[in-house]
Amino acid sequence: MTEPKINEQKLDVLKEAGNIGAGNAATALSHFLSSRINMSVPEVGVINFDEIADFLKNSQDKVIGVYLKIEGDAPGTIALILDYVDGIKLVNELMKKEVPKDILNKELEEMEISALKETGNITASSYLGALSMLTKLDFQPSTPNISVDKDNSLLETITSQVKDVSDRVLLIETIFSNENNNIGGRFFLIPSMGSFDKILNSLGIE
Repeated sequence: MTEPKINEQKLDVLKEAGNIGAGNAATALSHFLSSRINMSVPEVGVINFDEIADFLKNSQDKVIGVYLKIEGDAPGTIALILDYVDGIKLVNELMKKEVPKDILNKELEEMEISALKETGNITASSYLGALSMLTKLDFQPSTPNISVDKDNSLLETITSQVKDVSDRVLLIETIFSNENNNIGGRFFLIPSMGSFDKILNSLGIE
């Protein structure tokens, strides 16, 4: 993972925002589901924009993306990306359903799409809330959208709403867990040009 011009000590500040957001999101999700869901952030990093495609290439044929446009002091977009199989597993855990045997050919139903949207919405908003608390910047997320597509097409869909995309992206590795499963996902905070420097400067990172 590339971490342009940011040392480990400064990444700890970004990871702190991730951990606070994960804790808040786990509480909100557990309340929403009436079932205990844990979340952890094993890694936070800053990558070059072009490296997003490298992460998605390791995914299966299809990936699921829940994404929200960000307005306010530091515009951009934030997206939860799940391998298709992990997305199906997650939504079945959320809805307390059996995982289908032919999981790769499972089509998402309307209620499942709504559950994934709300999961992405709660989690992304929690991360942005934690980042706002640390930076004192105002982040205003939109209602969530969802897309199921091949890796490159999904990336184009997510970034199409960001004007002048920054060359640096915040990556937050995320694990959803309960007594049955550990399911991994990735959040990408993709700022508009200038927004990333504003975030880092607000954290005292030059």
